[in-house]
Amino acid sequence: VNPPKKDWGKARYSIPFFMHPVPKMPLNCLPESIDENNPKNFDDITAGEFLNKRLITLGLLKD
Repeated sequence: VNPPKKDWGKARYSIPFFMHPVPKMPLNCLPESIDENNPKNFDDITAGEFLNKRLITLGLLKD
């Protein structure tokens, strides 16, 4: 997450968080957060599908 421009240059802390999600867990946008002013930007995907795509992007898994 990038800070607002006014906070650029201020010290920040990062805490890594590693996890193994349930592969079949849906990562869908909450229906109540989608409306005319806030359209859905991404297709539905499962945690396993997302992880595989990410690992391929990083070169850690072959396509």
